[in-house]
Amino acid sequence: MDGLPRDPMTNPEKMDDYSEEAYGRPDYDENPKEGTQKIVKEFVDNATTHGIPRVLNASRPWHSRLFWCVVTLILAGVFLYQGSMLVFSFINRPTTTKISIITKSKLEFPAVTICNLNMLRRSMLKGTRFEKLAALDQDHAVSGIGLEDSDYSWFFSEPSSLGGETTDGETSEVDTTFPPNRGRRALNAESSYYSDDEYDYTDIEDIKDPNDWEALYNHSKASDYTNFKNYVKPTREEMRMLGHQAKDFILQCTFDTEACSYKNFTVIQNAEYGNCFVFNNAHKLKRKKRTPTSRTGSQYGLQLTLMLEQPEYIGVLSPDSGVKVAINDPRIYAFPEDDGIEAAPGIKTSIGIKKTSISRLPKPYGDCMRKHTSYYDPEKYDFSQRSCLKLCLQKTLQSECSCVTDILITGSMCQVTNREQGNCRNRVFSDFIRNRLNCNCSNACSESVFNPRIAISRWPATRHEAHLYDRLAMINKKAARILTNVAQSRNNLVRLSVFYEELNFENVVESPLITVESLFGSLGGLLGLYIGMSFISATEILVFIYELLRSSCSRRGNSSKHTKVSGP
Repeated sequence: MDGLPRDPMTNPEKMDDYSEEAYGRPDYDENPKEGTQKIVKEFVDNATTHGIPRVLNASRPWHSRLFWCVVTLILAGVFLYQGSMLVFSFINRPTTTKISIITKSKLEFPAVTICNLNMLRRSMLKGTRFEKLAALDQDHAVSGIGLEDSDYSWFFSEPSSLGGETTDGETSEVDTTFPPNRGRRALNAESSYYSDDEYDYTDIEDIKDPNDWEALYNHSKASDYTNFKNYVKPTREEMRMLGHQAKDFILQCTFDTEACSYKNFTVIQNAEYGNCFVFNNAHKLKRKKRTPTSRTGSQYGLQLTLMLEQPEYIGVLSPDSGVKVAINDPRIYAFPEDDGIEAAPGIKTSIGIKKTSISRLPKPYGDCMRKHTSYYDPEKYDFSQRSCLKLCLQKTLQSECSCVTDILITGSMCQVTNREQGNCRNRVFSDFIRNRLNCNCSNACSESVFNPRIAISRWPATRHEAHLYDRLAMINKKAARILTNVAQSRNNLVRLSVFYEELNFENVVESPLITVESLFGSLGGLLGLYIGMSFISATEILVFIYELLRSSCSRRGNSSKHTKVSGP
């Protein structure tokens, strides 16, 4: 029996030992004050933090404990301030940008969009609503300024009338002189051509026919006729039929010294320039077929010889002669009127490009967008901010004014002679400029930008003209007529070169400045620096507070129990 454990109820002397040793905790119910002191002593002896145990250690002098209390409170305040600032910064989702140079053996070639600066061909206007546009050039010409259609008879005539190879194999001489007359309206000292009485600028609402080009021309008050050009709004189908054609516009084409042709280009319509032609259009190539290049330098890349057909120009609509060139990502829609480069005739324009790839963060770090379901169709082209804004404007015009001013969407064109449409259009444009249309068009999350560097030289060289004629005369009859005269060839031919300067690109990546991992790492560093604590130490403090609260609750429970027992 002596070796067996005894029931503590039969041995009251050992009851306290059993309650403390068997259950592993002090008897707070019987000795609450000693239990609290034991909890504090155990924490002071075993805590991994530094400042708090020195404050709670009862064996230390009071002034030492006071000193450590002040130091601990000050450093804890510093930690709380810097830690809260760090947390607030994390909540604001700041970002950082990393820029690196990446070198590749091959790079995807960009989309190159080329447009003639003339929208409509005058030879195709007969029988259309634009027929009288061509007559404006002749009606408003003065002596010595401007050319009539008869002055360009050499261009529109058949090749046989210009000479060439005779039946016996000999080459006849070609008469390259032009008629001396320069217009029918002579200007003398008594002429009132520039007097205000000549033109009666009536209000535009008095013009009943929106195709009365003479009346609209006279109404135009801008010295450069820019507002008159806004009156001429062909439809997409009219541009396709009446604009310049690829086979006449693109005479020569090579890519990385390999021959190509106008058949390698796809046609799009642009409200400013009519028919434009795109090389390496990813949408038309079913988005998967890419055109890479592994060569750099001006002798490689895309080389083009383009014919402007200046006799086809409409003077009032085309104050400039040349080509508009836009270089952009193959998967986005091009807007050459916004960011294109102009190439002049008689000049070789070399465009060396460097690629920059940009990656942005979506919410909650940024506001970039991958697609837009309201104003953009992602099945056709990838999202771009410019496309989104333009489509938003046209959608708003269509919904509020029942007309559009661009061919990006299908709809009837706004009539300049319609007062109601004009007022509505002005209101929408005003709201658009003030950013009141709620278009919600932010930057794209991923985009490629091509930075150009332009060089020009005189072209063609004198001794190269014979070789040029030898090749182009077989390709295009109109080009053969132009090349028989040096002045006309320089007025109508454009040489264009687009190439990579280097096979590397700048990669700009936006990333979070503070991640969850770096947030906790920084908070842990601040804890260790100012308070000498780790997250384990913080856990120990929480357990210590829990034990104190439990001890306090046990004491209150015992006090309530004794009150009930001692009552009557």
